[in-house]
Amino acid sequence: MKRPQSSLANKLNIRAVAALDEAREMPAGDARREAMRKARILRNAAEMHEHFFSNGGASAK
Repeated sequence: MKRPQSSLANKLNIRAVAALDEAREMPAGDARREAMRKARILRNAAEMHEHFFSNGGASAK
């Protein structure tokens, strides 16, 4: 069962998707690589926030 995302995690996910979309439109090169890195960092931040600050019990996998 998936838990609802917090407001901050949701905002980080939205920013990550926007950054990834923007990076995909860029030509190959250093600028695109940096934009992809930014998107990954935002996505990781959203996942970490969900892991540490979610409202719910920890589930075993």
